[in-house]
Amino acid sequence: MSQLKKKRPKKKKKKKKKANRCFKLPDSELHYYRAEIRNLFMLTEKSKVKNYLGISDESHDDLFDDLCAGISQFIVTYCDRDILTIPAPTEPDAEQTFYEEYFDSNANEELMLRNYPVRTLLKVEYNSRTQDDPLWVELEPSRYVTYRQEGIVHLYGKFQTGLRQNIKVTYNGGYDEAPADIGMVATELVAKLFEKRKAQGKSSESLGGAGIDWVNELTKEQKLILDNYAHFPL
Repeated sequence: MSQLKKKRPKKKKKKKKKANRCFKLPDSELHYYRAEIRNLFMLTEKSKVKNYLGISDESHDDLFDDLCAGISQFIVTYCDRDILTIPAPTEPDAEQTFYEEYFDSNANEELMLRNYPVRTLLKVEYNSRTQDDPLWVELEPSRYVTYRQEGIVHLYGKFQTGLRQNIKVTYNGGYDEAPADIGMVATELVAKLFEKRKAQGKSSESLGGAGIDWVNELTKEQKLILDNYAHFPL
């Protein structure tokens, strides 16, 4: 039976918060990542920026690399999520890496995963004990349904409410490559900042000394594009 398309809930106003770093958790079989902000891959590259600007020489290549990396990190932080999926390992004996996200147990039966679309949902678990003495129990697949494109997991059945961080979802999600509109925003921002720095006589200055407020560099249209991919908790 085909599933009805699930619409992602209306986004709430985003609150300012500090960016978190992801860290690896020990496990006997797999290594997992908490679903927090990382930046493993750039959303644009110097060849695209140079083509956009009509530049062919290599005199500013190092600066373009820095700007591409910086803008990619800014977009990931602004959207409060990873854009690109974690790729499969290339080494024969390497382990696949997954995200781990934790949710409070409350009356809400839907979990909004940060890094959608969902590529692989490994398992959904709940803590049957306490945070100090956890015992994670895996839910049967019949207890939930995943709307992969929207990144929503709908739970069936009741859970004890009022418990914090007692539901855990292990998955991989995101896009294989940057969506065209996000990639264009990244390219436009790098080009804009390069031209701005060049006009200020900073064409060869390192990125760290620029003091650029990237949020103020966004146009209304660019903000709308990024907000369309941003993560907002239910």
